[in-house]
Amino acid sequence: MTAARTPRRATWRGALLSCLLLAALGAVPARLAAQTGTPTVTVVLPPEDTLRTVTPAIVVSTAGFAPTQMLRTRLQLDTTLRFTTNLVLDTTVFAPGGAVTISPPFALPENRRIFARALVDDPNTGAVLQSPITGPRFVPFWVTQVSPPTVVGQPVRTRTPRFIWHSPRVNDPPGPWNYTITIKNLGQITFVSNVGSDTSFVPKTDLELNAVYSWSVQASLVRSGQIALSQSTFTFVVEDSTFSIATTDMYPAFPNPFPGVSRPGTCIWFDLRNASPVQLDIFDLRGLHVRRLVPNADVGGTLPSGRYGRGRTDTNEGCDPHFEWDGTDDRGVYVPEGVYLVRFKGDGVQRIRRVLFRGPH
Repeated sequence: MTAARTPRRATWRGALLSCLLLAALGAVPARLAAQTGTPTVTVVLPPEDTLRTVTPAIVVSTAGFAPTQMLRTRLQLDTTLRFTTNLVLDTTVFAPGGAVTISPPFALPENRRIFARALVDDPNTGAVLQSPITGPRFVPFWVTQVSPPTVVGQPVRTRTPRFIWHSPRVNDPPGPWNYTITIKNLGQITFVSNVGSDTSFVPKTDLELNAVYSWSVQASLVRSGQIALSQSTFTFVVEDSTFSIATTDMYPAFPNPFPGVSRPGTCIWFDLRNASPVQLDIFDLRGLHVRRLVPNADVGGTLPSGRYGRGRTDTNEGCDPHFEWDGTDDRGVYVPEGVYLVRFKGDGVQRIRRVLFRGPH
């Protein structure tokens, strides 16, 4: 009796196994149809090392998914490679497979480097795919002052100078930029003016002659509530337009010997009657070149007529650090104690002055 039922039981089991196998075989093509290869995720940042915009377009590309599959994509920006807490950006979008472009809804923090990565949920396996980390890219300052002065140490010969600055691009929203300029006379606020999105300003009231002014610009994005102040405060002197330099010459450096009680370096003053290429160099007594002071990163090789090296050109006092020697060579290494030569060349004139370096204090 038992033996007679065995074939039917085997047949039933075989049929059941066949149904399960067919069902499984039918499901595999359905999953494979939604996946076209090994899934991958990459992030593409703008190619320039320093970004031209504070709201850059960042592309997240996926491969190995069907074009119709909706993917959950998470873009993260960080100032380090750790990607832990306090991320610069952590945003999620839902988009079909392929490429999606994401721009931050706010301005990236100025003067910082950023790294990027993307996380994508794989709907076929439930796994989270991570892209390689891309970067760094450098975020520029929100505001860069241009003029006045156009050259460090150069006086301004108009009582209503045009103040000029610029900013990197910003999307709208959170843009446009909104600017407020502040102009101070010896620390006392003279003008505070909101100029909207303009990147220049001309005061309607004359500035004082022979007065030292400084100025700064605040950039804000009202739609994101972000504010930044220009990092460099430019200083200039308003000089009478009828003023003229009588002769081209270099004065004795001071303090000498140096370092002195009040200054770590020796200050170099010179007057330039006519616009001319200028060179300011340091040599040792053997004639070996030690340091090139002018031109430098802030002072160009050709300078207009004017007085240079003073902290205040109107009173012939103080020291402009752009024309000061601190006793180091071109590598930034202190030279030995001893006597050195300061050579000025400009407007067809050459002058050489001696200075005594006491060594770093």
